[in-house]
Amino acid sequence: MQHERDPLRRRQGLQHHQHCDTNRVGDQFLALRVIGGGQRFDFGMVNPVSHEQYVLAGDAVHAVSLRYGAALPASPADLLDKRLLGSAEVPVRVELKEYSVFRQDGKWAAAPPGGDLSQDDYQRWIDGWRHASAVRVAPYVKGTPAGEIELQFQAGGKLTLAILTREPELALLRPDENLVYYFLRGHAQRLLAPPAARDERAAKN
Repeated sequence: MQHERDPLRRRQGLQHHQHCDTNRVGDQFLALRVIGGGQRFDFGMVNPVSHEQYVLAGDAVHAVSLRYGAALPASPADLLDKRLLGSAEVPVRVELKEYSVFRQDGKWAAAPPGGDLSQDDYQRWIDGWRHASAVRVAPYVKGTPAGEIELQFQAGGKLTLAILTREPELALLRPDENLVYYFLRGHAQRLLAPPAARDERAAKN
């Protein structure tokens, strides 16, 4: 089962001020192309007199405020949502090679058993996965998986993440998106280490 993901932050509110002659648009016009919601916007030259930028949308060219182009990131990868999981992807089981944490009969449990841990301890650990946010996201190019992490979700379905690297940063591949999520070492340790009591975790930090 696939869950809806919105990896692009939508750009809305584009309003035109004047129409321009589409016959003047050539290959030299295009400076940046944005595609979202089934629409394509080609950002082109800047009018030095009106200080507006020409944008081709459909069959019409519009002159818009420079702030729209300035608000766009320098790299398309910067538009990607850095959250590892979508809002509908609520984990009820996280399984690594060494251990797993899962919801059973309305309570959290672990295999092998996690010792004297409270339900709050387990919930904090699961929330760490649910709200995990990477420092950067990039399309998958190459890399041999060194391990796997399987997640099962409350709404049904599951996701298998591939561990590409653990050091110097954790790199997790979502094969369904063909994207790699990169986490700093401290965040990686919290994700990969077994759940621990709050006092124990605070002592380690």
